[in-house]
Amino acid sequence: MNRRSLIAALPVFVVGLRSARAADVHGAAEAFVAPGIGLAWGILRGVDDDSTRVLLRLDVDATYADVVVVGIDPFTRAAQTLLATGRGAIVVTASRAHFGQFPRTEVRLFRDRDHAAGGEPDLTVYYLGVPDTTPEFEDPAKLDAYLDQRLAALRGTAARRTP
Repeated sequence: MNRRSLIAALPVFVVGLRSARAADVHGAAEAFVAPGIGLAWGILRGVDDDSTRVLLRLDVDATYADVVVVGIDPFTRAAQTLLATGRGAIVVTASRAHFGQFPRTEVRLFRDRDHAAGGEPDLTVYYLGVPDTTPEFEDPAKLDAYLDQRLAALRGTAARRTP
């Protein structure tokens, strides 16, 4: 292969690499839906940041075999696992103070369970802090009802939204 044909083939190679990589999607609002996943955030108020609980409700269907949720400090790259493995209806909780130390939250979705050997997620939905639009509740039952309603509404429109 001569130099000219190598240079001509390079863009095709780079595009191929990009399409083979896992999708990273910035979750900007307090709710997100894509094929196989619906998620919604809510806050249960406490007296301070340590007692205030941030909830992330996930609804993961059979599209994905596993989900992992990790909090990351973007400066030091220190990480704290919030959920090591899961599938189905999941609730992940952390104190509001946690998001000061680990502001990046990654929801990593895997189509198979072989990710323990270092496999890349098929989809990563990431947040930089708790979304500004996240509602706060004082009553756990009202928060639970809100999350149920929000996910049901998202699932009703899932066919029109893609990552």
